[in-house]
Amino acid sequence: MPTYTEAQRLLRRRQITDAARRVFLQKSYTTATMADIVKETGLTEKAVAAHFETKEDVMREVAGILLAERAEAIEKASLRRPVVPPDELLRELVAAMGLRSLAPLRVHSWSVFLSDPELVGVIAEYAARQQALLAAYAQAWLEHVGLPPEEALLRADALATVLGGLYHGALMEIAVDPT
Repeated sequence: MPTYTEAQRLLRRRQITDAARRVFLQKSYTTATMADIVKETGLTEKAVAAHFETKEDVMREVAGILLAERAEAIEKASLRRPVVPPDELLRELVAAMGLRSLAPLRVHSWSVFLSDPELVGVIAEYAARQQALLAAYAQAWLEHVGLPPEEALLRADALATVLGGLYHGALMEIAVDPT
Protein backbone atom coordinates (compact mmCIF):
# COMPACT_ATOMS: atom_id res chain seq x y z
CA MET A 1 0.00 0.00 0.00
CA PRO A 2 1.50 3.36 -1.01
CA THR A 3 2.38 5.91 1.62
CA TYR A 4 1.18 9.48 1.04
CA THR A 5 3.36 12.43 1.77
CA GLU A 6 1.84 15.36 3.63
CA ALA A 7 1.72 17.33 0.37
CA GLN A 8 -0.19 14.54 -1.36
CA ARG A 9 -2.60 14.32 1.57
CA LEU A 10 -3.27 18.05 1.42
CA LEU A 11 -3.80 17.89 -2.35
CA ARG A 12 -6.29 15.06 -1.94
CA ARG A 13 -8.18 16.99 0.75
CA ARG A 14 -8.27 20.03 -1.52
CA GLN A 15 -9.58 17.85 -4.37
CA ILE A 16 -12.40 16.72 -2.10
CA THR A 17 -13.24 20.19 -0.80
CA ASP A 18 -13.21 21.64 -4.33
CA ALA A 19 -15.63 18.91 -5.40
CA ALA A 20 -17.77 19.60 -2.34
CA ARG A 21 -17.93 23.31 -3.22
CA ARG A 22 -19.25 22.44 -6.66
CA VAL A 23 -21.82 20.04 -5.20
CA PHE A 24 -22.93 22.51 -2.51
CA LEU A 25 -23.37 25.21 -5.16
CA GLN A 26 -25.31 22.89 -7.49
CA LYS A 27 -27.55 21.19 -4.96
CA SER A 28 -27.22 23.39 -1.86
CA TYR A 29 -25.55 22.21 1.29
CA THR A 30 -28.81 20.97 2.77
CA THR A 31 -29.71 18.61 -0.09
CA ALA A 32 -26.19 17.49 -0.98
CA THR A 33 -25.04 14.10 0.26
CA MET A 34 -21.68 12.49 0.84
CA ALA A 35 -22.50 10.23 -2.12
CA ASP A 36 -22.83 13.35 -4.30
CA ILE A 37 -19.45 14.60 -3.09
CA VAL A 38 -17.82 11.20 -3.65
CA LYS A 39 -19.22 11.06 -7.18
CA GLU A 40 -17.98 14.58 -7.96
CA THR A 41 -14.45 13.76 -6.77
CA GLY A 42 -14.14 10.70 -8.99
CA LEU A 43 -12.65 8.87 -6.02
CA THR A 44 -13.91 5.88 -4.14
CA GLU A 45 -16.07 6.25 -1.05
CA LYS A 46 -13.25 4.74 0.99
CA ALA A 47 -10.73 7.28 -0.35
CA VAL A 48 -12.99 10.19 0.59
CA ALA A 49 -13.85 8.68 3.99
CA ALA A 50 -10.14 8.46 4.77
CA HIS A 51 -10.16 12.26 4.84
CA PHE A 52 -13.72 13.18 5.89
CA GLU A 53 -16.24 11.07 7.77
CA THR A 54 -19.31 13.23 7.20
CA LYS A 55 -20.69 15.97 4.99
CA GLU A 56 -20.45 18.27 8.01
CA ASP A 57 -16.72 17.56 8.27
CA VAL A 58 -16.31 18.49 4.62
CA MET A 59 -18.33 21.67 5.09
CA ARG A 60 -16.21 22.67 8.07
CA GLU A 61 -13.12 22.42 5.88
CA VAL A 62 -14.80 24.28 3.00
CA ALA A 63 -15.92 27.03 5.38
CA GLY A 64 -12.41 27.27 6.83
CA ILE A 65 -10.96 27.66 3.34
CA LEU A 66 -13.49 30.36 2.48
CA LEU A 67 -12.69 32.26 5.67
CA ALA A 68 -8.96 31.99 5.03
CA GLU A 69 -9.45 33.32 1.49
CA ARG A 70 -11.45 36.27 2.81
CA ALA A 71 -8.90 37.03 5.53
CA GLU A 72 -6.10 36.98 2.96
CA ALA A 73 -8.01 39.37 0.69
CA ILE A 74 -8.70 41.75 3.58
CA GLU A 75 -5.07 41.64 4.67
CA LYS A 76 -3.77 42.30 1.17
CA ALA A 77 -6.18 45.16 0.49
CA SER A 78 -5.93 46.80 3.91
CA LEU A 79 -2.13 46.79 3.99
CA ARG A 80 -1.77 48.25 0.49
CA ARG A 81 0.15 51.48 0.25
CA PRO A 82 -0.39 54.17 -0.75
CA VAL A 83 -3.58 54.14 1.30
CA VAL A 84 -6.68 54.01 -0.87
CA PRO A 85 -10.00 55.66 0.08
CA PRO A 86 -12.52 53.47 1.94
CA ASP A 87 -14.84 53.12 -1.07
CA GLU A 88 -11.96 51.83 -3.18
CA LEU A 89 -10.92 49.43 -0.42
CA LEU A 90 -14.47 48.04 -0.29
CA ARG A 91 -14.55 47.62 -4.09
CA GLU A 92 -11.28 45.67 -3.88
CA LEU A 93 -12.60 43.48 -1.08
CA VAL A 94 -15.85 42.75 -2.91
CA ALA A 95 -13.92 41.96 -6.11
CA ALA A 96 -11.65 39.65 -4.12
CA MET A 97 -14.67 37.63 -2.98
CA GLY A 98 -14.29 35.83 -6.26
CA LEU A 99 -17.09 34.39 -8.29
CA ARG A 100 -20.46 35.84 -7.40
CA SER A 101 -21.82 32.31 -7.54
CA LEU A 102 -19.83 31.50 -4.39
CA ALA A 103 -21.63 34.13 -2.31
CA PRO A 104 -24.44 31.82 -1.11
CA LEU A 105 -21.85 29.24 -0.06
CA ARG A 106 -19.88 31.92 1.77
CA VAL A 107 -23.01 32.96 3.69
CA HIS A 108 -23.81 29.34 4.48
CA SER A 109 -20.28 28.75 5.72
CA TRP A 110 -20.83 31.50 8.28
CA SER A 111 -23.98 29.78 9.50
CA VAL A 112 -22.10 26.49 9.81
CA PHE A 113 -19.38 28.15 11.88
CA LEU A 114 -21.84 30.00 14.09
CA SER A 115 -24.01 26.94 14.73
CA ASP A 116 -21.16 24.53 15.43
CA PRO A 117 -19.87 24.92 19.01
CA GLU A 118 -16.48 23.57 17.96
CA LEU A 119 -16.10 26.31 15.36
CA VAL A 120 -17.40 29.41 17.12
CA GLY A 121 -13.85 30.16 18.30
CA VAL A 122 -12.59 30.05 14.72
CA ILE A 123 -15.13 32.65 13.59
CA ALA A 124 -14.32 34.82 16.63
CA GLU A 125 -10.61 34.65 15.78
CA TYR A 126 -11.34 35.52 12.14
CA ALA A 127 -13.55 38.47 13.16
CA ALA A 128 -10.87 39.80 15.52
CA ARG A 129 -8.22 39.51 12.79
CA GLN A 130 -10.49 41.28 10.30
CA GLN A 131 -11.22 44.08 12.79
CA ALA A 132 -7.50 44.57 13.53
CA LEU A 133 -6.59 44.70 9.84
CA LEU A 134 -9.37 47.13 9.03
CA ALA A 135 -8.51 49.28 12.07
CA ALA A 136 -4.86 49.48 10.94
CA TYR A 137 -6.08 50.49 7.48
CA ALA A 138 -8.53 53.05 8.93
CA GLN A 139 -5.84 54.63 11.09
CA ALA A 140 -3.47 54.89 8.12
CA TRP A 141 -6.21 56.39 5.93
CA LEU A 142 -7.32 58.88 8.59
CA GLU A 143 -3.72 60.02 9.03
CA HIS A 144 -3.37 60.20 5.24
CA VAL A 145 -6.31 62.62 5.05
CA GLY A 146 -4.79 64.83 7.73
CA LEU A 147 -5.92 63.73 11.18
CA PRO A 148 -3.25 63.73 13.87
CA PRO A 149 -2.10 60.18 14.78
CA GLU A 150 -3.77 60.29 18.23
CA GLU A 151 -7.16 61.24 16.78
CA ALA A 152 -6.79 58.78 13.91
CA LEU A 153 -6.14 56.03 16.45
CA LEU A 154 -9.26 57.02 18.43
CA ARG A 155 -11.49 56.93 15.33
CA ALA A 156 -9.96 53.93 13.58
CA ASP A 157 -11.89 51.19 15.39
CA ALA A 158 -15.27 52.79 14.66
CA LEU A 159 -14.41 53.23 10.98
CA ALA A 160 -13.17 49.62 10.84
CA THR A 161 -16.50 48.43 12.27
CA VAL A 162 -18.41 50.36 9.61
CA LEU A 163 -16.16 49.01 6.83
CA GLY A 164 -16.58 45.45 8.10
CA GLY A 165 -20.36 45.88 8.19
CA LEU A 166 -20.45 47.27 4.67
CA TYR A 167 -18.25 44.43 3.45
CA HIS A 168 -20.52 41.79 4.97
CA GLY A 169 -23.57 43.66 3.70
CA ALA A 170 -22.16 43.48 0.17
CA LEU A 171 -21.62 39.75 0.59
CA MET A 172 -25.24 39.30 1.68
CA GLU A 173 -26.52 41.43 -1.20
CA ILE A 174 -24.55 39.38 -3.72
CA ALA A 175 -25.78 36.16 -2.13
CA VAL A 176 -29.39 37.26 -2.42
CA ASP A 177 -29.08 38.86 -5.88
CA PRO A 178 -25.96 37.85 -7.84
CA THR A 179 -26.78 40.35 -10.61
